Amino acid sequence: MMDLYKETFFALVTGPDGTEGQVYVDILIEALNADDVPSNGGDNDITNGTPNDNSIVDAFELHGITLLSNAVVTHTPVEATLANQGIPINANVTVTYPWALASAKLYYKINRTGSWTGVAMSNTSGSAYSGTIPSQPQGTVIGYYIGLEGTNGSLSAVQPVAANLTNPNIPHFILSGTTLMSQEDFDDNIGNWEVRVLLPTMQPQAIGW
Repeated sequence: MMDLYKETFFALVTGPDGTEGQVYVDILIEALNADDVPSNGGDNDITNGTPNDNSIVDAFELHGITLLSNAVVTHTPVEATLANQGIPINANVTVTYPWALASAKLYYKINRTGSWTGVAMSNTSGSAYSGTIPSQPQGTVIGYYIGLEGTNGSLSAVQPVAANLTNPNIPHFILSGTTLMSQEDFDDNIGNWEVRVLLPTMQPQAIGW
């Protein structure tokens, strides 16, 4: 560990304020490069593994740093779908180190019960990936999120962020057997609602048509 620290320190990895995330990933890359020298049993090619890569990657992951930390998953959420039909979920994946990506995964849960079910997403072309949630009857609420699995089995670049944690962020939700007619988010699209600022002595109220 100290040898790796010494070699990584003298690599002088740095970056301007605001790029700390990339700097941390660069330090991980330098640690793998230092581990992969021939004198340590390596071949100077970290893309095919290093003598101690699993231990190094796992240690960095404890601090939230992975080889996929700067990966970008772009996805347009599906909010409603026809009943009893498979639900395609599409995403674009951009990674700096493609050799570190084992697979793109889609996780879904039915009616907010039970555990998450994982589905491998296929690389359809270029950076495009697609997976399918099995058909569900009308009225089913389907929660889902997307993540990238590294070669060490860890999950990164989860969308929505942190939806996979023990105390999770809210995932995407789909309502089966419905058609989205309108949406009120009380932010950009208030619609026909009147919103009032309430004084402490007033009772909460909302007026709608």
